[in-house]
Amino acid sequence: MTLTENPKAIIVAGGGAFAGNDLWNATQASVNFAYHALTYQGFTKDSIYYISSDTDLDLDGNGLPDDADGTNAGLQYALETWATDQLNGLPTGDVVLYLCDHGGG
Repeated sequence: MTLTENPKAIIVAGGGAFAGNDLWNATQASVNFAYHALTYQGFTKDSIYYISSDTDLDLDGNGLPDDADGTNAGLQYALETWATDQLNGLPTGDVVLYLCDHGGG
């Protein structure tokens, strides 16, 4: 797949760490893998909006828990506002959306 200039990505770890969600660790591992896969493809921390109930993540190894941009309540903001905002003075190109959850109710 070839992306346009200035792509962005939104990654969502759905569900959360609540009693009975036995798949949270797998969900978190999947979205963390997606984050790293996107950075290897040229995406940056600024071009990835990472949504998780675990907001104390250090995915880029800088020693700071500053990589989660918000919780699931922020998905509407990410889609309607963040994804359309310019980044480094350039309009947004493609937007990759990666959703992961256990799929049950």
